[in-house]
Amino acid sequence: MEWLQSHRYLLFFEGIIFSLLGFLAVTLPAISTLSAELFIGWLLVFAGSVQLYRAIKSRHARGFLGSLLSSVLYVIFGVWLVLFPVAGMFSLTFLLTLFFIAEGVAKIILAFQLRPLRPWGWFLLNGLLALLMGFIIWAGWPGTAFWVLGLLVGVNMTFFGISLMLLAWQLPRIEPKP
Repeated sequence: MEWLQSHRYLLFFEGIIFSLLGFLAVTLPAISTLSAELFIGWLLVFAGSVQLYRAIKSRHARGFLGSLLSSVLYVIFGVWLVLFPVAGMFSLTFLLTLFFIAEGVAKIILAFQLRPLRPWGWFLLNGLLALLMGFIIWAGWPGTAFWVLGLLVGVNMTFFGISLMLLAWQLPRIEPKP
């Protein structure tokens, strides 16, 4: 609790950033969906390439084959996402469904752990919304794949940002010790 109190401005700033990025994603859901899919694809290509370079440089070291296979999988999956963004949106939307359900459960647990603090209900609401978003994706499948990533990630980020700002606002200040 003391760490949270002493870093309340950092929490508040993080909340503002999450809220602004979330609002942007909500206002442009199709662009946000495609951007997220391509961004993840390029991240995988880059990470896999770095790992591949390291694996080749250490080809005589223990674990070479595992590193080589892992890096090739990263590159292949990343290239697949970049070259076939629609198929990538379907795959990522399905994974996002699973993510939101798991995140909803985790945030609900967090809310009950924060129950003595005043804004615990916002974390509970965030968890319930994450669960709801997982079920919305599932109910509208496969049509939701074209817009849902950007919209739902944006809603989730916005509410998480609000939760962080309210938490930071409610934390008592720690007075500096002389």
